[in-house]
Amino acid sequence: VYLRAAANCGASPAQAFRQVFLPLSAPGLGAGSALTFVLCLGFYLTPALLGGGRVAMWSTQIADAVSKFANWGAASALSVALLVVTGLILLLMRWGVQRLGSSVGEH
Repeated sequence: VYLRAAANCGASPAQAFRQVFLPLSAPGLGAGSALTFVLCLGFYLTPALLGGGRVAMWSTQIADAVSKFANWGAASALSVALLVVTGLILLLMRWGVQRLGSSVGEH
């Protein structure tokens, strides 16, 4: 409905997508991306099986540091680094969604 209204107001398909469709779908895209990213952080069995043990994921490094080497210092350092990077990525996603969402009211 909104895309047809934008077309009736003289917007090209590219303008309608950029100024109407994308800002309206940004919260859903951001939430889906954030949920997928957070769920993928915990998977350490799938990369180990598919990569044949040659894939170095942070979660597998943390698990190896604790179970194989009993190196709690390395495991905690990697965990904190993973937590900080995850928090930064989620904040950037939130900022991007808010920025796209705020452009809905401007046009």
